[in-house]
Amino acid sequence: MDPATYNGADRGAYRWSQTHSDLDVQVVVPADAVSCEDLVVLIKADSLLVKYGARVLVDGKLTHAVKDKESFWTLLPRQHVHVQLEKARPRWWSGLLEGEPAADVPARELPLEELPSEEAMLVERLRWQDLQKRQRDGRPQDPQAPA
Repeated sequence: MDPATYNGADRGAYRWSQTHSDLDVQVVVPADAVSCEDLVVLIKADSLLVKYGARVLVDGKLTHAVKDKESFWTLLPRQHVHVQLEKARPRWWSGLLEGEPAADVPARELPLEELPSEEAMLVERLRWQDLQKRQRDGRPQDPQAPA
């Protein structure tokens, strides 16, 4: 599996990948792109623009909001602009930009430590209640354990 498209997609002009809380975007640049001074990269809460000279490489409305003040970019000369976007709200995105085909992102469960504290407490309470019920019913405590 290509880390540049992990839980994301390759769109030709750019590739993107994601975790539950952030996105990595690689925007392909021409072979003569060696200086950040030739680039315009605008990260807004709802959009992304990457230009090289007069040539627009990526321009679109993001599928969901990002924290623009916590996002950044860097140039890997002659390769790509790497844009790191911090999601405004942890969630899985089916696409980076509005209008692009949905990526094949499998449904994923969040690790307990990534849940907001109220939700984590609810999950723990439900687990405890299930354990208590299993003990009363004489079933194995671990539902994955053999009987």
